[in-house]
Amino acid sequence: MKIDAERVERFCTTALLALGTMADDAHVVAKHLVDADLRGVRSHGLLRLIKYDEVSAILLSILICVLVVDGIGSALRKHLK
Repeated sequence: MKIDAERVERFCTTALLALGTMADDAHVVAKHLVDADLRGVRSHGLLRLIKYDEVSAILLSILICVLVVDGIGSALRKHLK
């Protein structure tokens, strides 16, 4: 099945934004992922979205653990002052 590259790029951008990526970064990363697939380097293309989601979930879990340790998170307290 063939799908227009711009449509796939918009999908990737939307997915990255949903993961909390800043807008400018989401656009750049989406373009590179689609370009990699178009060049035939699928290991560095759209398959990376799955990995980004996994990394995002891991980082969120770590952040939640830090925040729970001491209310606001003793590790973060000095950075929030």
